[in-house]
Amino acid sequence: MTKMTDKIYLHAINSSSVYNSYDTLEKLSKILASGALLSPRLQGKKIVNYSFAGDDYISLCDYEKRFFVQTEDNFYNAYYGYILNSLSLMFYKDSIKAVEPTIVGISNRNWSGYLKMQKLGNSEGTRYSDMPDEVQVKDCIALNKLVGVTFPTRLLRHGIFRCKNSANTIRKEILLIRKCLDYYGYSVPIYDIDTLYEMECEENIEKILKKIR
Repeated sequence: MTKMTDKIYLHAINSSSVYNSYDTLEKLSKILASGALLSPRLQGKKIVNYSFAGDDYISLCDYEKRFFVQTEDNFYNAYYGYILNSLSLMFYKDSIKAVEPTIVGISNRNWSGYLKMQKLGNSEGTRYSDMPDEVQVKDCIALNKLVGVTFPTRLLRHGIFRCKNSANTIRKEILLIRKCLDYYGYSVPIYDIDTLYEMECEENIEKILKKIR
C-alpha cells in the first residue's frame, strides 16, 4: 500500500461541507487547462477579496503543520477548514518558494474581522493569516510541479452518498478525476486525504473506508 510523504503543500480547489462532483471537476478542468494555479488578480477576478491571501497570493496548507490550530478553536486551520473538505492539489514543499505568514487571531467571526483580512491581505511586505498551517505563494504556481491530488473520501462516505454501495460511488468519482487529469496530461496519483493511500489501487478502497467509518 503506497503512502505519500508528509513534506507537501496542499491547495483546496472547491471546499464545501457537501462534495459537489460537477463543480469540483469543472474547477479542476479550468485549473489544469491554464497550466498554473493563479492568484485572484491573475485570474481576472473582479470581487472584493476578504482573504489574508489578498489579490496577489495563493493560499496553501503545510501538511506537516496540519495539527497546528488556534488556541481558542481546536479545529481552526486550513487543513480542517479546507483540505479535508475538497479535492486538493499537492506539491512537494522543496519545489515551492512559499512565505510563512505572521499568525493573528481568528478573524472571520465578525464584520470588522473581515475588513482586517482585506486590509492585511492586500498589504505589502509582511504576510498575515489566522490559520497556523497556512503558507502563501505570490502570483502563480506552475502545474509542472504538481505531484498528486488528494480526495476527501470521508466527505463522500458520510455525506449524501452514504449507502451500501459507497465504494462503487467513490470508484466512479476517482475514475472521473483520473480522466480529467489524463486529458490535460497530468499522470499524477490520487490519494485519500485521511490516509494518503493511493485510491486507484483496488485493494485500498475498502481499507480506506474501514479506517474512516
